Amino acid sequence: MNLPNEIKDKLIWLFILFPGILSLTVICLLCDIENLSETQIIFSSFGLTFINIVISLSVYWVFWYFRTNLRTKFSFVLFSIIILLTSIVSGIVFGISGQNDWLYRVLRAIPITDILVKRSSDRPLLFLLKQNTAGLLDEEGDARPKKLKKTEAWVEVILKNGKKFEGWPEFYEGSKKPSELYLSPACRKIKEKCKEVVKPIEGPGIIIFEREIETITFIDREVGLCSQYWLPQYDSN
Repeated sequence: MNLPNEIKDKLIWLFILFPGILSLTVICLLCDIENLSETQIIFSSFGLTFINIVISLSVYWVFWYFRTNLRTKFSFVLFSIIILLTSIVSGIVFGISGQNDWLYRVLRAIPITDILVKRSSDRPLLFLLKQNTAGLLDEEGDARPKKLKKTEAWVEVILKNGKKFEGWPEFYEGSKKPSELYLSPACRKIKEKCKEVVKPIEGPGIIIFEREIETITFIDREVGLCSQYWLPQYDSN
């Protein structure tokens, strides 16, 4: 079957850039990368392909050096397997580094660039929630004096309609657009006889749509009304 030259050219480029495209696909699965233009995809794929080929050739050389039966001729099958695995692994490494903002962490660790204000490629809310989940809020996120810093906190969410919820931010979508916030365990906060009290949600938790949120307050768990209810329940189990 004779294919048009235009399709042949695209298939050739697709074959050449496949290692980079595979790595970029893995990165997009791990990180929130949206709306890449065709030019950005091509250049990113080209750069990743170059990195993958260099690493794969190095790995192949190790096999070639230690296995005499490979010294006689180039094994295309073995090299294809190596570059396939390398593309997946490099995508995972770059994806994890992007998700954990290693670039910003490295830059802020260098004396000359430690004045960098930006901490993350994420929105402030997502960055703080990630720090909270990882127990790193005292490193980046809690700017109080050292003896007052906490590694993690519960949150109080006030909706635009005035409703209040408190709980542990168990899950949140790593998106550049407003998404959802899942609190588990969680409580509703209401007023009874001019006093604010919590009503525990008798279930795993509650999903709150970010577009409905007015404010989010990070609360030390030892003073939070909801955490004071739930934590003793966990400690007794």
